[in-house]
Parts: sequence; structure tokens; C-alpha cells
Amino acid sequence: MTPPASPAARPPGFARADSGVAATEFALLLPVLLLLAGGILALGFTIDLRMRLTAAVSEAAHLASAEAALANAEGFSRLRDTLNECLHARLGEAASVAVRLNAAADTSRAGRYFCLAADEASWRDAGSTPAPCPDGSPAGRFVTIAVDLPMPPFLATLAGSLLADRMADQATVRVE
Repeated sequence: MTPPASPAARPPGFARADSGVAATEFALLLPVLLLLAGGILALGFTIDLRMRLTAAVSEAAHLASAEAALANAEGFSRLRDTLNECLHARLGEAASVAVRLNAAADTSRAGRYFCLAADEASWRDAGSTPAPCPDGSPAGRFVTIAVDLPMPPFLATLAGSLLADRMADQATVRVE
């Protein structure tokens, strides 16, 4: 093997030029770095949106529990309106909110009590005072709050088809 020629021994047209190497490397790495930064931003915004959605649904469930007196045939529409206002104030008007009393969107099951079993849920009618469930726990009325929230357009642009276009959460609370 012959040692490399010294710079003085190279022909004049073959002089070593390092002036554009850094710019070329930067140009090659920039798209990768931009994709990585965009992915991190999209993930951060998605996690933030998920946390805000979960907190809003939890707050609405707490509000439903505090307004338990409205979980009946006479007060259900007022309870539903209150929960809608609370969730739209926290998440914006684009949020789709569904409030159900004893798994019905209307008051058709308002006079029924619900028993939760470990493997299945069973409905049974009860009078004005709930009778105990077969496992001994008291029956109750339940309010379910379900929220469906579209992803912001910039997240869809950043994440492409990696993320779903909607995010949903729900909570069920026993009201007495």
C-alpha cells in the first residue's frame, strides 16, 4: 500500500475542499430532524388533549354526582344541559356529548335501579327505595357521560394517519 500523497504533491485540480461538507450534512439530516420534531410535537399535543378530555369527563361525573337530585324523570333534562355546558366550556363546541340516565338517553328508565355484577350488568325495577342487589350491594341510578372529540386539524397534519381522527372518553357515576 502506498501512503497518501502530501497536499503539496497533489495535482492542482484535485486539492482537498472541505468547505461544503457541513452544509451537505445539514441538508441531509434536516428532513429527519423535522420529522422527529413534528412527531414529538404531535405526541405532546395528543397527550395534552387526552389529559384535558379525561379531566373534563371526570369533572362532569363529579358534577353529576353533586347534582344527584336531578337524576330523575323531572330533572334529567336540566342535568343533561348542565353537563353539556360544563363539557363544552372545557373542551369547546366541537365536543359531542351524550348523557344517559340508567343507560337511556331519555327518561324511560328513570324509575329503575341498576345492579352491577362482576361479569354483567342487570337491570331490575325497584320502588322509591332501592332494594339490595343479589350480592348485597345497594342498587342505584347511574349517569353515564360520553364525550367524542375531534382531533384538531394541525394534529392530523402533523401525525398523518398514525393518529385517529377522534378521541373519546366516558365515565359512569352512581347517583343517590
